[in-house]
Amino acid sequence: MEWRILGFLATGLLASPMAAQANLIVNGDFETGDLSAWTTFVTANGGLGIGFPAVVSFDTTGVGASDAAEFKVGQLYFIADVPAGGGIYQNFLFGGGGIVINLDIAAQAQPNSDNGEAGLFELFVDSVLLDSFDFGYIYAGTTERASLGYSGVLAAGMHELRIQMTRTARIGPTPYQYLDNISVATVPEPGTLALLGLGLAGLGLRRRLNMG
Repeated sequence: MEWRILGFLATGLLASPMAAQANLIVNGDFETGDLSAWTTFVTANGGLGIGFPAVVSFDTTGVGASDAAEFKVGQLYFIADVPAGGGIYQNFLFGGGGIVINLDIAAQAQPNSDNGEAGLFELFVDSVLLDSFDFGYIYAGTTERASLGYSGVLAAGMHELRIQMTRTARIGPTPYQYLDNISVATVPEPGTLALLGLGLAGLGLRRRLNMG
């Protein structure tokens, strides 16, 4: 009887919100076909590209195309070695404790031209830089892919998630930048994880007893 109870607990926890956290970000995969719930911004002397951002079908991860936010960031006016561009941000309500943030990023050069600056991608929460990736030089017609992420502890309250992309001016057609699969999730409390482990152990022992 005890093992049935433990098995029930394990099954319930695996199906519970604590075990599979919902995304605290709205429209993080851009499946609405637009930038609903997001706000765009530009840096000083920066732009997102004429007609951009847009939501297009693009293979940001390398495993298949899906809706993604497309940009073409850069300077409005040439200033040597001063990055400029912009990005998107969204506020989210967090209950406090452990947090995990993930997103997929990509850059694509135009077909007939290399570019020395595909884009610097930066992840911020409340203006604090949490992760960054600089694609650097990109060859004509190629796509470069990466991801940004963070895990740590965050206080309860309303917070701002901001993703910024910047480039310095380079000769040649401006490359494209892409964002997709943006997620913010709560990490389950240690006590919940311990209870889940106890339930799974009970399931394993029950199977061994039934087989014996």
